[in-house]
Order: sequence, then structure tokens, then C-alpha cells
Amino acid sequence: MRDDMPSYVTMWKWLKDDDDFRSKYQVATELRAQGIDDQIDDTIAEMRSGEIDAQTARVIVDTYKWRAAKLYPKLYGDNQKIDVEHKVTSFVDELKLAAAQIEAKRLEANTIEGEVTPPSDAVE
Repeated sequence: MRDDMPSYVTMWKWLKDDDDFRSKYQVATELRAQGIDDQIDDTIAEMRSGEIDAQTARVIVDTYKWRAAKLYPKLYGDNQKIDVEHKVTSFVDELKLAAAQIEAKRLEANTIEGEVTPPSDAVE
């Protein structure tokens, strides 16, 4: 640890207690992840030029990808979060609701000023 840098305990205290510091730290972490993305490009260029072999490049790139995903999971992470709201209704419940609505309309059609009249298809 360098003498001019705060300790881990101090850093975690600042992150916990100071909203401004926490937001700046988050931006710095995201910028670090983007810097790692640039290192991936450099590693690929080194492989193409023959400075390092493909297997070594793959190990380096995989490590960089892992680090970037940990630092900035929204951009470099493998998981995507999709919010979906799904309301499950029973087919039988929907049929009962439709039947009740039909019955209500039928009764409404057969009511004249508070008196129920027999349906026109009723047998007398």
C-alpha cells in the first residue's frame, strides 16, 4: 500500500457514508472497465502482429472480460435483466366472467322500470 493513499477501511467508510464520493467512485470504476476494454483491443492487435500466440491472447482476453464484467456489469456483464409483468388468469375464470356479463346484459334487457319481464323465448 502506498503512503499517499487511504486505507481500505477508510475507502469503505467513505463509500458507505459519502454519496458524492460513492458516485465518483462508481464513475471511476466504470471508466476503469472501459480502459480494460481498450486493453482487450491491444491484446488482439499483439496477437495479430505475432507478438503473442493465440492461446496466450485468449487467456488474457478472457481475464480482461471477467474483470470488466465485475467492474461494470451493466455494460460488460453476461446477464441481462428484463422486467416482465405477467398476469395469469384461468381459462375457466374467463369463461365464468363472460357468462356473468352475458347474464347481466340479458337481465338488464328484460327489466322495465324495476319489473322483470319474461324473456321472449320463455315457454309459458
